[in-house]
Amino acid sequence: MSDFHRNVCKDNLFNIENSQTTYSWNISKKSVHCYAANIIEELFSKKDNNMIFINKLSISLNKLFKKKHNIIIKRNNQPKSLCNFIKLEFRGIEYFINNYLSDIYKIVIIDNMKFVKLKTFYDSWVFIGDEDY
Repeated sequence: MSDFHRNVCKDNLFNIENSQTTYSWNISKKSVHCYAANIIEELFSKKDNNMIFINKLSISLNKLFKKKHNIIIKRNNQPKSLCNFIKLEFRGIEYFINNYLSDIYKIVIIDNMKFVKLKTFYDSWVFIGDEDY
């Protein structure tokens, strides 16, 4: 995990650790947050255009979590997926990205389809044309 992601994890986990969730899961919100952040970072490191269709991201999250970690997420002793945990405990993947990973990623809509986009240094810039001088 990069230093930037590690710091984002620390900043956003204060609210997670102090939430009033009644717990019936075999894994903590903090752990899922860090697993998901790492997997998303890995997915974006393999992309050229810095965008992933949000549905593909959900599927990839589940597949890579199963592949990389020997953990079966359970709720009330019933197996659940990583995205199911995110849906139930973080209000869904879109809310999770907008509220817990918003320093790194943003949701963009292109042709009525939602994508997760890696924020870049240039996202905060305002470009001025020659006619403005």
